[in-house]
Amino acid sequence: MKFLKIYCIFTFLMTSALLASDNLLQNGDLEGEDISEFWSGAPGDLKQCYIFQEEDGNRCLKIEVQGIRDTGKKYYIKGEIFIGGVQGRYGTDGSQALRLKPDTTYEFGFDIKGTIERARYVQLRVWSEGEGEDGSKSRFIDSTIGTNEVIIKEDEWTRYEGEVTTDSTTHTGVLRIYLYPEGRYDEWKYKIGDYILLDNVVIREKNFLN
Repeated sequence: MKFLKIYCIFTFLMTSALLASDNLLQNGDLEGEDISEFWSGAPGDLKQCYIFQEEDGNRCLKIEVQGIRDTGKKYYIKGEIFIGGVQGRYGTDGSQALRLKPDTTYEFGFDIKGTIERARYVQLRVWSEGEGEDGSKSRFIDSTIGTNEVIIKEDEWTRYEGEVTTDSTTHTGVLRIYLYPEGRYDEWKYKIGDYILLDNVVIREKNFLN
């Protein structure tokens, strides 16, 4: 009986740990049709995300450049990819975003490739309880993936993984891959049709038992 009790407790703890590690995304492997958890912007620079099938049959998410900003001195795109249930521009008040816990560490990962050379960084955009209905008081929390660390290869999938810890007021949030260049704009001269592919996207509460 004692052995059975210990076994049951152990099984419960392991099951709880596994449940805590479940992907918060419904379609992170992008095998389904619903991609409402993915959104791209800023408007005019990137096309909205859509399902793309590679020659080998793999299904993934594709985001293309559809506009270039040319000020005469600067020639660039400003692109953002949001992951986590955002509908419309950032959602209205974060209510369509992932339900996140305060003071909690989340781990994330994604496969990426394409003709855009790099992403500037990956962050978490969060909303808090009681903030304005239009979501105007949201903010960003930095992750362990820093500036210019996401290098994108055209013919090879690269896996990136990181962590981000919410603060005490976090209510909802979305993962943000930020493409806006910094500094040497001549290294960011893209053309219409350049693209990013994303696949196997995971956002989950970190399991510290691993």
